[in-house]
Amino acid sequence: MVKLDYKLGQACQHLRMSRTNTASMTSMTVDRLNSSVTFVFPLHQKRTTTIQIPEGSKWTSSPHWHEKTTEYIRVIQGRLLLIIDGVHEVALPEHGSRCINKYEKHEFMRADCNAPEGEGDSGDVVLEEWVDPG
Repeated sequence: MVKLDYKLGQACQHLRMSRTNTASMTSMTVDRLNSSVTFVFPLHQKRTTTIQIPEGSKWTSSPHWHEKTTEYIRVIQGRLLLIIDGVHEVALPEHGSRCINKYEKHEFMRADCNAPEGEGDSGDVVLEEWVDPG
C-alpha cells in the first residue's frame, strides 16, 4: 500500500511492510519505490544499528512510536530530517545524540528528501540508532 505524506510540503512515498526478524542477521537492505536503505547490525548483545540512506533516496522510516522503549539517534554523516510530534528539525553530526521518548510519534529521512532530482546533498546519510531498554 502506498501512502502519500503531504505534511512535508511535497509527497514522499511510503510502503507498509511486515516485520522482519533480524536477530541472526548482520545487515539488511530494504528497497522501496526505487529508494533503499541499509541497516547494519552489530554482533554484540547491546544493539546499536547503523543506518545508511543513499544519496538521492526518498526512503523514510514512516511515522511510528514505541510503547516500551526510548529511542536514540545520532547522525554520523550528512543531514537527517527528524519529525517528532509534528515538529521538524534537521540533525547534524555535531548535534550529538537525540532522545525520542516513548509514545512520541516520529519519522526520519534524508533532509533533502524533497529536493528536485540532482539538487540534493551529495553522499550517504549515516546514522546510529539504539533503544533503552535494549
